[in-house]
Amino acid sequence: LKIRDQSNSVYYGLALKLKFPHLRQGDVVRVRSASYDSTTTSKQMLLLSHFSNIMTFCHGSKLAKDVRGHVGSDNANEKNALKKGSSSHAVVLTEVDKKHQGLQHTSLHDLFHMADSDPDVS
Repeated sequence: LKIRDQSNSVYYGLALKLKFPHLRQGDVVRVRSASYDSTTTSKQMLLLSHFSNIMTFCHGSKLAKDVRGHVGSDNANEKNALKKGSSSHAVVLTEVDKKHQGLQHTSLHDLFHMADSDPDVS
């Protein structure tokens, strides 16, 4: 979830689609029970609790129109980021343990696309 406040600062947070299915791009929202993650250095992160709530405002309300007028558009920053070479890189979170590195592996393509020709699958 990418949130831009009225000072045009950008914050990121993890909001699951299962818990917040009503969220759409461009919605004016109010986030309750979130805390700022000071341990993250690359982005400004918000930590949502299990009891956090994200409320959306009606598109036609005066408050939503007022907030939309103060919040800048994201598109210019996104276009500039895409013009750069590589703005992000992959991060290895875990590695395969040494005792499991020698085990046989099957690619996902072979698992799902070769099932018709596999004699074990009927």
